[in-house]
Amino acid sequence: MEVRRNEQRGRYELFDGNAVVGIADYREQAEDVVVMPRTEINPDRRGQGLGAVRRRVHRRTPGVRRDGRRLAAGLVEKRSVNAVVIWESVTGTTRKAANLVAAGLRAKGIETTVNSVTRIDHGALSAASIVIVGSWTDGLVFFGQKPGRQSRLWSLPYLTGKQAFVYCTYAVDAGRAVDKLAAIVQSRGADVLGGRKVHRFHLERDCAALLEQILQTVPAS
Repeated sequence: MEVRRNEQRGRYELFDGNAVVGIADYREQAEDVVVMPRTEINPDRRGQGLGAVRRRVHRRTPGVRRDGRRLAAGLVEKRSVNAVVIWESVTGTTRKAANLVAAGLRAKGIETTVNSVTRIDHGALSAASIVIVGSWTDGLVFFGQKPGRQSRLWSLPYLTGKQAFVYCTYAVDAGRAVDKLAAIVQSRGADVLGGRKVHRFHLERDCAALLEQILQTVPAS
């Protein structure tokens, strides 16, 4: 087993031969602080003791002990909470909602990236512990409602180990679109903790309610 530092992706990688079997994300938040928000092992290799990737990283990273303290300054490693908001939009309403939610998270000190479903920042997604996915409501006015462009949503990257929230924008009736979007996101491996219908004419009100749901899961600083 060998640990290599991948500066381009902002992570350490545990190799078994030529195969990556584990990763540990890192960010140098300040000169004397290294943040390691997430460690992930290939699902096919779990139960084989490969969780040692984090211990190996700490041993091999100059000045960082396993307990997260940098030897030079004795500062404790900080566990950050990052978020990514992913939107699928046609008229721009769902994108506006995404930006409202992101602004609310940033106001609470949570580093948040906003991406369309077709242009996801995989580095930011990898580092995020919370993912919010939004789409618009497709279907007939009073029945058959579903998240718009489901094929794109089914192609989301795997979200294993991440907490997720979903929302669907609508004009008349969202039906069960939110539940259907939650099922899609859950199928990608996320733990879906909540969701919200967001009326296109009441974006601020409904996004504030969604934001309240999300913030209830964020540990106090």
